[in-house]
Amino acid sequence: MKKTPLVIFTYNRPLHTQQTLEALTRCLRLDECDVVIFCDGLKKEEHRASVEATRQVVQQWASQHAAQVITREQNMGLKKSIETGVGDLCRQYGRIIVLEDDIIVSKLFIDFMLSALDHYEHDERVMQVAGFTPPFAPKAKQGVMLLPPITSWGWATWMRVWQHYNPDPTEAHNVLQDRKNAYSFDLDGAYPYKDMLAGVAQGKVQSWSVLFWYAAWQRKGLVVYPRQSLVANIGFDGSGVNSGVSDENLYQMRQGDHRPTLKWDFPAEIDQKSFSQFRRFYKAHFMPTSYRYQIRRFFGRLRLYLRIRLRRFLSIKS
Repeated sequence: MKKTPLVIFTYNRPLHTQQTLEALTRCLRLDECDVVIFCDGLKKEEHRASVEATRQVVQQWASQHAAQVITREQNMGLKKSIETGVGDLCRQYGRIIVLEDDIIVSKLFIDFMLSALDHYEHDERVMQVAGFTPPFAPKAKQGVMLLPPITSWGWATWMRVWQHYNPDPTEAHNVLQDRKNAYSFDLDGAYPYKDMLAGVAQGKVQSWSVLFWYAAWQRKGLVVYPRQSLVANIGFDGSGVNSGVSDENLYQMRQGDHRPTLKWDFPAEIDQKSFSQFRRFYKAHFMPTSYRYQIRRFFGRLRLYLRIRLRRFLSIKS
């Protein structure tokens, strides 16, 4: 049986990488994957110690789990690393599962990815399998739904989809100058995707995900989501090159909710009710309009930042 590649992109966060790999070890059906770990090259001299520590973590885990390690001599950055790594492995295997070094997965993550990849392999409407689900319906039971937006936190796709990915944002930027297109691309005003893509076009933002979203949006694609998130993002602690400080509670999975299941009940059509809830959730959290909300969000982030700095100070003192 041909295995599915599971690729992990790392750089200079050894503690995060360790947690990501430890969680992966507990996953069901890990033996059905060929694990490939990319270690990006040094970007700044001040990162050397953490880069080397990350590579030590990776090498130790890889030797125990027969994983392949690809160490870059030059720094590629996350966008180019994703584009080249995902493209190469998709062409070789026909499909892929993707993680980054700050993603903690549920033990059912790989089972969900592989099951969905099999089920929707020939469904041209389905562009991606998502591991992360935002908590827009906190009381949701374990299950599956189809929604339009893509995710960048624990995901899978097929070569039939990735072949439409264009790393050059010029075409997308031009198409989105039309207001109707821009409004639709922003999930009817729920998330500032157009601004993000404009940043990529101007060279100010290094994002592959907004370009992948464009490829899916342009083709009216759908994404397979678990109703309960199967991943948690632990990277919003100020340690990441591409992520800052934010409300960590927003990005957690509900621990203990995931029970082993013999079969995922995969739907055939979009869940319009959930999509409406999804848009409202995104608009409330990422497109705030009131000054009161913005002030509250600022002080919330400030408190989180100060807590992180205090923890680091106390750990150094001890």
